Amino acid sequence: MEEGSFRTTDMDEALWSLLPEHLLDRILACLPLPNLLCMRPVCKRWSSLLTTQTFLEICTKVPQKPSLLAVFEKGEHGVLTKGCYTFCPKSEKWFPMTMNSLPFKEGDQMVTSQGLLCYVPQKDGENEDLLVVCNPLTKAWRLIPLSTSIQMLFLLAVAVDQTTHAYKVIVTGVTEKLDGQQLDAYCLITQVYDSITETWQISGELPPGRLFPLHSVWCDGFLYGWCGKADQIWIYDINHGSWKGVRLQLPEHVMNSDVHLVECQGKVLLVTETAGYSGSWPQIWDLELSTMACTQIAQAPKHLSHSFFENVCEFQCVGYNDAICFIAHEIPDVLMYQPTKKKWRWMPRCPKFPGWHPYGFMGMSLELRADIAV
Repeated sequence: MEEGSFRTTDMDEALWSLLPEHLLDRILACLPLPNLLCMRPVCKRWSSLLTTQTFLEICTKVPQKPSLLAVFEKGEHGVLTKGCYTFCPKSEKWFPMTMNSLPFKEGDQMVTSQGLLCYVPQKDGENEDLLVVCNPLTKAWRLIPLSTSIQMLFLLAVAVDQTTHAYKVIVTGVTEKLDGQQLDAYCLITQVYDSITETWQISGELPPGRLFPLHSVWCDGFLYGWCGKADQIWIYDINHGSWKGVRLQLPEHVMNSDVHLVECQGKVLLVTETAGYSGSWPQIWDLELSTMACTQIAQAPKHLSHSFFENVCEFQCVGYNDAICFIAHEIPDVLMYQPTKKKWRWMPRCPKFPGWHPYGFMGMSLELRADIAV
């Protein structure tokens, strides 16, 4: 048979139906993640397979699969949580992922980490005093009451212990309702929920008069939060329960830029957007964590700046395996940059998304893990 040619053979249904279940489970555990999701409707056993202990133990022995890029549609009040479309890097295709079992259809401040998804549920446009933590693969979920001392939430993050598979939820917010004073008059406290003890503990405080972290990324056990000013970030040490403010060493011409923090292959990268006479020019910087020095490693080519960045009002940056994804807010276009290859390219557009969305899209890197319990 010539190289590159394939021969198809009809499978004997009677023979393959006799395959022992333990061998079949080993085969299924090796499937790409989207295929693992699509197999559920085949039969009742496969539908419940991801919740059985024996199958979960098999999954822990299978080499880790790459993360998927998940894109959610937004509703009138928040992110639509009942499902999304995921992009598989192996097949270069989009697959639907339903989460109809979740108790709320809209959420706010959605974050993900190592197999878990966490968000603040919304009802009739108002945030509930709850958090939803779920495993999108196993469809298991639980509700966690928010600490009553947090009156307004600014930052939400979740971290999973790789050894014990226990998790912690980190929230930062003000302890009293805003009464018209300037925001910098308030202290922000951080509280941590432990899935083992099922309790909240105060863990660090940000003093008043400072800039507050607006969004964050995990890297090597530390949470890096951007403060709304290009040259300042806060770093949270989850082991010691403390925050530290640091100044970045950035050139003066990007000091007034919005900054997107991205974790990519164990590094923290910054994306800044510099406006000039000829348009907007996004730049990517490598943050040296020991010195906080920033080195520019890439800049969007001119033709991409015109075709993407100047045609969208807002975009989001997501660290995705070995790449940075730029996701437009209003249109389902995703531009990708791979730092190791120094290559820019468009990702295939999801055929199920409309060409324009009145409420927009939100993307995240989603690692599906069958072995992480809620």
